Amino acid sequence: MEKDKRPSYVFVQNPKNPSEQVKARIINFQPLEAFKPLDLELEDGSMLRIVFSVTAVSQPVNENGDPLTNPSTKKPYYTINYNISLTPIFKG
Repeated sequence: MEKDKRPSYVFVQNPKNPSEQVKARIINFQPLEAFKPLDLELEDGSMLRIVFSVTAVSQPVNENGDPLTNPSTKKPYYTINYNISLTPIFKG
């Protein structure tokens, strides 16, 4: 069975009018390098680890399926979904 090659879509906030939603084409991606965790030492001596990860990338499109572009730069918009996890680090 041949895999369906039609793009998948989601609805996202319209970058040109935030009160509206528009269709966005899901963009497959492969991280070229892993994000490094960021460890913070807070003023009270406690430690906190921050980890960032991208979960989805999409490109808003118009009714014809063409990418929406920034009127100033003429470059396409992208929507990035991400997770930020904050974890206390316990020493001991």
